[in-house]
Amino acid sequence: DHLSHVGLRYPRRISGAMTQGRLRLPGHPGLLIVPVLIPLVMGALIWIFGPYEGDPSYGPLMSALNLLHFQPPGYLDHPGTPVHILGALVLALAWLVRLPFTGFAGPDTDILRNPNLFLVYINIVIGLLIAGANYFLGRRLWEATGSIAAALAGQATIFMAYPYLLTLPLVTPDSLLIATTTLFMALLVPLAFEKPGLALDRRYAAILG
Repeated sequence: DHLSHVGLRYPRRISGAMTQGRLRLPGHPGLLIVPVLIPLVMGALIWIFGPYEGDPSYGPLMSALNLLHFQPPGYLDHPGTPVHILGALVLALAWLVRLPFTGFAGPDTDILRNPNLFLVYINIVIGLLIAGANYFLGRRLWEATGSIAAALAGQATIFMAYPYLLTLPLVTPDSLLIATTTLFMALLVPLAFEKPGLALDRRYAAILG
């Protein structure tokens, strides 16, 4: 209160999140439903379809391994190499974590002996990125509309598109693209629901770029 007397005020979003001296994450608890379901659905689909067998997931895996050796990826399908770069980072981290348990085997030996396991690791990271982007989308929709139903409907669209469901258990550029397009949608939510003058904001011009 004493800060308000000197002209300092907490933003409404922060002040609403502070209760009894504790800072809580702002947002409706219901916004976590779909993001939590996404990795579970991905895991269920991986279990249903069984081990990865060749294409399309092995192309990004081998290309990620190429990047670990500072070699260009051999698989350059649209939309480019972000999934290979992400895959290389996951492979390196997973290999280092597993190193004491594999007899200090080299990365090629461990990865090529256990390709399905490393593909699952990459898929888990992609799933977490999709879930995070989905939560952000729901949060933006809830803030813009004040309706948890609208936010949940926007989040649930990921399960309403059959191509999305086919992509979820795979390691492909398209599966990572779900996360990036969802993030892009979230950034553009204010253009659809807030004041018309916002369309002239330079920030959104940069996003649409």
